[in-house]
Order: sequence, then structure tokens, then C-alpha cells
Amino acid sequence: GERGPCRAMSPHGDGGRSDKKIGVWGMVVVGFFWVHGGIYGNEAMLMAGPPLYVFIMLGIVPFVYSLPIALIVAELSTAFPEDGGYVVWVREACGAVVGSHHAYWVWVIYVVDAAIYPVLVSNYIDNWIPMGDTSRGLLAMGIVCFVTAINLLGTDVMVKFNTVLAVVSLAPTLIFTVLGLPQIQPARCVQAEGDVDWTLLVSWILWLYCGFFSLGTLAGELERPRRTFLLSIAILFPAVLILNTLPLAVALGIDGTASNYSAGYFNVLAGRVAGSWLDVCFQIGATVCLVGLYNAAIITAERSLA
Repeated sequence: GERGPCRAMSPHGDGGRSDKKIGVWGMVVVGFFWVHGGIYGNEAMLMAGPPLYVFIMLGIVPFVYSLPIALIVAELSTAFPEDGGYVVWVREACGAVVGSHHAYWVWVIYVVDAAIYPVLVSNYIDNWIPMGDTSRGLLAMGIVCFVTAINLLGTDVMVKFNTVLAVVSLAPTLIFTVLGLPQIQPARCVQAEGDVDWTLLVSWILWLYCGFFSLGTLAGELERPRRTFLLSIAILFPAVLILNTLPLAVALGIDGTASNYSAGYFNVLAGRVAGSWLDVCFQIGATVCLVGLYNAAIITAERSLA
């Protein structure tokens, strides 16, 4: 059959198939775990350098790196509305042989990446409810089976599942940010004293913002791809920018000593803002976030070989 933009484009420029099921909201909640997932662990960025340099990088990189990628993904996914995203584009540009090799290695990368998340979830839960090695292994396997079942039930169920994960993962961050806004101290966000580990800082920021590559993974299942992509990017891009900066500014307003910050310190600060219940909510949110990241990696791995 014919391949390429001529085949893919509809008269309205929104892609061909009538059975596409994912709209703007579905794309936002699924894409959330590709482009962000949660702030959990981001506080450790202050280990890489003073706040001023961290905020400069957090503000500049999305515009020179993520936004161009997002717009490229939107254009190519509209031209080639097929599941797989950049797997499809490489196949179209370089042929079936190179495309097959690329698809295989994308699958390997995401399967290996996904494997860590169920283990991390079981280890998190083990901190609350001590378990033996066998119980942790069974729990991790249960998570794998549960997420697999959700995806086998179809796109609609998968989108609803991601909606629940996104809400539960994001809610503690929003509560912490809203309650902590009055404590923001701009002077603490522009402190420049101290050494900068540019290798760590740059690699961390690029990793934070690299997820926009994956937005094309579900292009074959979208309603009106052009509209859906543009609106989804218009929501996700500023949301990610705000979520990566504002909670960190709130945290610095509560505790301006950058040396105190390491992974998990948001939980401590949440407890100071609202009490132990928000600390617990952060722990639950972090655990749910890991499930969402696992699901996102599985979606990409599955559709890379579609």
C-alpha cells in the first residue's frame, strides 16, 4: 500500500481513520507521564548547583529544546498518523531494514527502562509495610500483570486508568504549591553562591524535558491528530514548565538551605506546610507516579513493534 503523507492526510488535514478514540484530554493524561510524571525527586537538582543556575536552565531549556521537539512531533504525527511515533518516521525516512532495527532497539530500551518501576513501587511500599523478598517480588509481578491487563482492555480503559494515576500523582504537588505560595521568597531563588556541576545539571534538565519525543507514540489512535496534538502541547508545555519551577520556588521559600535538599525532601517540606497527612500524600503520589511511568514505558514499548 501507499505510504507517507499523501496516504495519511485527510481532506481536513487531521488524519484518516474513523476509529480513533483519544481526544485532547486523553492525550494530556497519557502524555503527562511521558513529559513530566511528577516533581518527586526534582528537589535533588539543587545538588547540581545554586538555585539561580537551576532556575535559568529550567526556564531556557524547554524553549530551545522541548518546544521545537513538540512541534516537530505534532507535524510528523499529523503527516503519519500511525502508532509508534519516531519508529514510524525512521522507517519512512530510512526504509524497512533500518526501521526494523530501530524499532527493535526502541523496544529493548523501554522494556529495560520499564522493568525498574514495579521494583521501585514494591520497595516504596515495603518502607510502609515491611515485607520479605518473596512478597516484594510477588507485588512487583502483580503490578506488571495489572498494568498489562489494563492495556489489553483497550484504549478507553487505558485512558481512564491514566486519568486516575495523573490526578492522584499530581494532587499532592498542587496542594503543596497552593498552600506554600505565600512563603515564596524570590531572593532565595536567585542565590548564585556555590559551585555548579554543569554535567549533572545539564543532563538532569535535558532528561526532565526529553519526554516530548514520545508524544507521537499514539498518533494512530487520536481523534483529529492536528487539533489534538496542538491543544495537548498547548496544555502540557506550560504545565510542565510551571510544575518544574513553582514547587521548587515554594520549597526554597520554606527552607532556603540548598544543602538540605536531596531526593525525598519534598515530603519533609510538605509535612511542614500542612502536617503529616500531606507528607503521607506525597509518598502515595510518588508511588502512583512510578506506576504511571511504568505504564508510559509499556505503551511506548508495545507500539514500537506495532
